[in-house]
Amino acid sequence: PTPTPVPPVFAAPILPYQPIFTGPILFPPDLSIFGIEITQGIQCFDTSEGLASCPDNSLRVVNKKDTAARIYLRYAGLFASGLNNVPVRLHIRANGVWYTANANGNAKTTLDQTTTDSAEVYFNVNFTNDVVVDFYAEVDPNNTIAETNEANNRWPASGFLTLTFRRRDNLNLVSQRLRYHPSGYSGSQYAGGWAVNGGGADYFEQLLPIRENGINHSIKSGYLDWTTSLGSGDGQHALIQNLNARWLMENIFSWLFGTGAFTGADHVYGWAPNDGYSGGHADMPVYPHAGGLGVVGIGTDRPGTSTDNPGGGALIMVHELLHDYDLKHTDTGADDCGSNDDTSLFPYSTSSIQEVGFNPYTGKIYDPDDTHDVMSYCPAGGSKSGWIAPYTWEYMNTRLDVLAANAAGEASPLLTAEDYETHRLGPENFQVTGNGQSLLVNVKVFNPNHPDYDPDIPAEFGEMHLVDTGLAYPVPDGDYEIQLWRGQTLLYTDTFTATFASEYTPGFASHQGGPPHPESPQGGDPPFPPDPTLQADVMFIMPWAPFTNEVRIVHQGGTIAQQSVSLDAPDISITSPVTTTVWPAGTMQLLEWTASDPNGDPLTYAVFYSNDGGSTWQLLASELAVPMYDADVDSLAGGNDVRFRVVANDGVLSSYAETPAP
Repeated sequence: PTPTPVPPVFAAPILPYQPIFTGPILFPPDLSIFGIEITQGIQCFDTSEGLASCPDNSLRVVNKKDTAARIYLRYAGLFASGLNNVPVRLHIRANGVWYTANANGNAKTTLDQTTTDSAEVYFNVNFTNDVVVDFYAEVDPNNTIAETNEANNRWPASGFLTLTFRRRDNLNLVSQRLRYHPSGYSGSQYAGGWAVNGGGADYFEQLLPIRENGINHSIKSGYLDWTTSLGSGDGQHALIQNLNARWLMENIFSWLFGTGAFTGADHVYGWAPNDGYSGGHADMPVYPHAGGLGVVGIGTDRPGTSTDNPGGGALIMVHELLHDYDLKHTDTGADDCGSNDDTSLFPYSTSSIQEVGFNPYTGKIYDPDDTHDVMSYCPAGGSKSGWIAPYTWEYMNTRLDVLAANAAGEASPLLTAEDYETHRLGPENFQVTGNGQSLLVNVKVFNPNHPDYDPDIPAEFGEMHLVDTGLAYPVPDGDYEIQLWRGQTLLYTDTFTATFASEYTPGFASHQGGPPHPESPQGGDPPFPPDPTLQADVMFIMPWAPFTNEVRIVHQGGTIAQQSVSLDAPDISITSPVTTTVWPAGTMQLLEWTASDPNGDPLTYAVFYSNDGGSTWQLLASELAVPMYDADVDSLAGGNDVRFRVVANDGVLSSYAETPAP
């Protein structure tokens, strides 16, 4: 888009009208218009059939998103139930300019949105900022059909249907494919297929109140080698935590290593082969025991064929990524296929989308009698079609309004201060501080009420990194603290929360497991038991205080873990390979290095990989305890100048070595 508004682009079917009656008409009909529905996916219309409390055309619409005007034609006559191929003209005014589009439809005695009788005009309001658009329509605009009343052919009879098309920015979505091969597993190892290769992202974009091409989807090169079973909640949490760590590290390390695939991503989605994992899981901020950053989702690659037939993989992807915005299940009881959630705000008595849905990209009509909101389990289980209900549409409208306003650095009169505080996700949550350095915090806190709790280890530090950048990524405040000390002086503190309740614990703020249901995408059982978890994994970025020599985890006034900060960073050098070499496909190759710490601190390692001469880097592994890494050659993208970088970390300080350039 140019800095000045670009006129809307309209594409409409234009068919010449052929008069049906050539002789005198003894009993001419009367043609009029029931109304115009402006829809981008779902819209309230005809309160006698849909939501009685939702006025016509009251759902918000979006700038630069493909839109349909469905014009419903009324027929009144003595001897017929309708008239086909009736001409209609739609008038649209945007930014002071009028446009017209012609279409044909079938005039009927009763209104039925679930049929293809309406005259449909497809268009895109293509402006840089919010724009007010007026509409009105005329049936039989050239008066080619004899009627008993020519005065009621305009809708509305006077004035206009007026809607504001809201600005939307893009979301960056990165797919991470898994090579999945835990012990004892014999199914397909590599995730792939229609949903993974962009089909799921297309479906997500068409369903959301977001602009056309508003989902910038990319597939991270190579595969994440994953050997932990995803058959339990612990395994799924481990994968989410791993992807969270990669996302944070590739964002904070971009100041050292340039950009990576996850740098700037709003969402990261981990795809597993359906043979090994048939469900999905999300990192909802409302329960931060899996990180709670609201960035990561994981799920099956179950195949689909198109956005009109998305299949379980795409449906679950959309379901899980909406969870990242703290959107909960429908929880409507008998018809939700087990998607129970006793704190759900879904306001309807059934999981139906309530109103007739319509996809302007494909022309598909979604009948609320057999279509559920995507936050129900039924669509992914295959018993219902999946689309978006008015509640979910409006919820995401508010969330995406916040992202657009944050990206533009401005406030919106439609949003509250609470919206801005609670709806920040992903890159929007990075904040500039006045400090010259930041600490990537990585801790585990253990549940004292769990039967496997070890009182000698109430918490422990993971691999943290001190980085020369003035960015912070805060998390919600809580009763745990990270404290920075120098001797007996407290220099800085930041708080966080840790939750051990399972997302299926009754009364908790997220999912609640119900009785097994045969249509659940989890194979007939809720994916997790309601038991509390043993640990909570927490990662965030906080400002660093110069001269800190100890980092502490503090809970209720007591120190439960501490990490000293040494004066010197580790020494590291790569020992193999040390010259340019070619690794054949289908092989496992060993990357080795030596490292030492001048202060005797134990070391852990992170391995980065670049196939473009160091322009971009991807994190392959972190928190390695041994100085070697087995590289699966088939999971790495090749190139003429590929390099590894190994980062040695003593708990806080880091240094790195790199394989030689060709």
